[in-house]
Amino acid sequence: MAVVEAGSITAAAEKLALAKSSVSQSLKDLENSLGARLLNRTTRQQSLTRTGSKYYQACLKILSMAKEAEEEISNALEAPAGDLIITAPFSTVCRAVVPALKNIREHYPEVMPRLLIDDSRLDLISNKIDVAIRLGELPDSNYRTQTVGYLPTSLWVSLDYLDYYGFSRDGLGDPAQVAEYRYIAQNWQGNPIQHSYRKQDGNLASLVFDTCVYCNTAAVARSLVKDGFGMAMLPDLVMTEFVDSKEVVRALPQLEQAPVRISAIHPYGDKAPLAVRRFIEAFRSELKEE
Repeated sequence: MAVVEAGSITAAAEKLALAKSSVSQSLKDLENSLGARLLNRTTRQQSLTRTGSKYYQACLKILSMAKEAEEEISNALEAPAGDLIITAPFSTVCRAVVPALKNIREHYPEVMPRLLIDDSRLDLISNKIDVAIRLGELPDSNYRTQTVGYLPTSLWVSLDYLDYYGFSRDGLGDPAQVAEYRYIAQNWQGNPIQHSYRKQDGNLASLVFDTCVYCNTAAVARSLVKDGFGMAMLPDLVMTEFVDSKEVVRALPQLEQAPVRISAIHPYGDKAPLAVRRFIEAFRSELKEE
């Protein structure tokens, strides 16, 4: 294209800061590759062949399309639009995901969030997920991972359950007895279920629980606890409603359960779209306010 626009190989070479022989060879290589002559050349002038003219016009269209694509990407970086697909576990939805999405919609009204609420770890690529919120330790992967907060957890039990088994409403006093009663497990916890507590002498001891049911989401475990089916280790924030209504208490306050790490992951490496970056920032901010 430079040869056509400059009017000669010599002028094109000067414009491109290349040797004339290099430009001439590149033109020959292109013609050989296409199997067609593109320029009629003499020592004094040059002109496009019919094939050359068609090829030149096609190149102009390609450059125009490339420029439009660059402009679209530039605009998207400044003002995001389109789908933002997010997957997150139930435990994080009401207190962090929803407020973060509200923030995104207020600042970028052209973004359309699509939520996939699932406690299982969905594949980002096959589900076209832009950002995933994950709890706990993560396997090694090529995804970009950021720790955005921690989730305090406790062993929760309903007052109905305590009343039925004749325990004090302050919780189960003897840790040794806890392991004998109904434990509601989530699939990711595996088997057996084991937790640690600190004894009066300051040493740590372990408890192995008798599981009565496994479920695949924290939402189900939460409902089972509330209804007196058993006890479960759940994030404190999903039980706040029932604590306020005095329906549940911590079964064993002396259990020492480390907070669960919350991570945000995405498949974009160091080039995450603005909407993804802003959502993660808003999500992290909401967790800090808890």
